[in-house]
Amino acid sequence: MFQPRVFRSADKRILHKSGPEKVWESLGPGVEVFRYPTGEPVRRIITQGGSRKVGGFYSWKMMNHTVFESVTEERCSMLMDVHSAVDAFYAQPETIRVTGTEGNSFEYTPDFLSILGGTRFRLENKRACDLWPPKPADRYDESGIRKWEKAALVRARLRAVRQAYTRCGLQWKLVLDLHIANMAAPEVVDELVSHGGRPISEGDWRRLREHIIAAENATTLDAASAVLREAEDPRGTVLARVSEGLLGIDLHEIPRDESLVFLTGRRRDEV
Repeated sequence: MFQPRVFRSADKRILHKSGPEKVWESLGPGVEVFRYPTGEPVRRIITQGGSRKVGGFYSWKMMNHTVFESVTEERCSMLMDVHSAVDAFYAQPETIRVTGTEGNSFEYTPDFLSILGGTRFRLENKRACDLWPPKPADRYDESGIRKWEKAALVRARLRAVRQAYTRCGLQWKLVLDLHIANMAAPEVVDELVSHGGRPISEGDWRRLREHIIAAENATTLDAASAVLREAEDPRGTVLARVSEGLLGIDLHEIPRDESLVFLTGRRRDEV
């Protein structure tokens, strides 16, 4: 089974234009796949995005930088970093080559491979307004017509991608910016991400974990913070465990003293 390897920020090879020659393997009927043996993102250039926002988001859950090529992908990365249902996620894990019955083919690279409850999902991020733009006002609306026709082509391509992965028995999901906004309040995600990286001593983690277990796996943020004895910022130290995947919290409301935090079941040695 393919096991993606996380890449570190010092691994500059991902920014290079050149790379190993692609070796395609059969994935299913009419579908081949290319992956790097090391599991790093298959796209070699992430610094030339034109007007798009490109870069690398540091995930404390994955302990590495995760590349993104749009604001929507960045927001999806941040959401997966703090969402308790996401076990792991990897950017641009593979490229597939789909060949039709007439010999025509195209290549496609999913934005993410996300693992939820042990199930792997290939994810494609898109803005809803790009896939379903307003209908052109009239035949003179050249810009509107261009966007309308481009969106139709993209939707057709994504349908072909879904069909290809389905033939291979694999899960593929379209995740819109609207979905991301509905799964968590952006300001909550931003706050949780901002606390990422705060250290916690072994003693404080043991006390925190034992306290939550004694409280039947759910306690208030205020009570959890009061348990810590060695942290300079107890509240921030508790919230930092969310982006590590150790704790979960309601992602729809700004964390308050009465907000409940709970153990996710992930072990600290897995972080």
